[in-house]
Amino acid sequence: MNIIDYLRLIRFPNDLIVGIGVIIGELVAARSIPLFSHMVIGFLVGFLISASVMIINDVADLEIDKINNPNKPLVKGAMSPRHAIIHAIVYGGLGVILSFFNTIYNFLVAIFFWFVGISYNFYFKKKGLIGNMFVSMSVAIPFIYGNMIIGNIDSNVIILSAAAFLTNTFREIIKGIIDIKGDKSFNVKTLAVTYGPRKAYYISLPFLASAIIVSIIPFIYNSLPNMVNYSIFIIFTDLTLIISGVLPLLKNLSSSSLLLSKRICLGGMFLGMLSFIAGIF
Repeated sequence: MNIIDYLRLIRFPNDLIVGIGVIIGELVAARSIPLFSHMVIGFLVGFLISASVMIINDVADLEIDKINNPNKPLVKGAMSPRHAIIHAIVYGGLGVILSFFNTIYNFLVAIFFWFVGISYNFYFKKKGLIGNMFVSMSVAIPFIYGNMIIGNIDSNVIILSAAAFLTNTFREIIKGIIDIKGDKSFNVKTLAVTYGPRKAYYISLPFLASAIIVSIIPFIYNSLPNMVNYSIFIIFTDLTLIISGVLPLLKNLSSSSLLLSKRICLGGMFLGMLSFIAGIF
């Protein structure tokens, strides 16, 4: 397997964002630069467990991906499912072991994080909206994990986690519309399969709208040290999310518009993380 296929297998950009999410949880909770060791270990825990879950996802979805994503590494035979599982266990195990060097609570959260990812891949994926929410839980947990390294419960981290959860639920529903052909063939009960693409799209919008509303909460309580910086970044964040939500409807839910919407939404999530960093400096 070449390096490009391997990075695709572990979904390197997603793992990077999860690792960075842990550091952002630390930064927002501490409102300063945390200990370097805390940032490194926190990043590695998020990155490794995410990589493990992504590999397991490709193993669990091997047959579906033959229809939806025929260019994926495992579908092409770049690595056998057996070897992929070994890699997943090594990554996940290392992530959980490293988490013990933070706190016992981080250790328990890391185990829970890994469990959520595995249980989604082998069970909750076929459960429609509940499955979407399991994925979103995995996106929200890294911020909480980072907060727990610092120790205090910070309201801004809770807001960030809630916004990430809601935004990613929108994104997962859109992904279900894109993958409807393969999902229908394997009886995966996504909202798109159960109710049709258009109704699934309309169900996704309140989640995106709720995320935008949640992003306004720091203004109400003036909860960040630098609200001016936060304001500048969050305006661009929310505009990006609005574009992501409206684009599919303007293009009559075409496959290309849904795929672009999903990518724009990911950009909006990244901007959202930057908004909170900007708000503490």
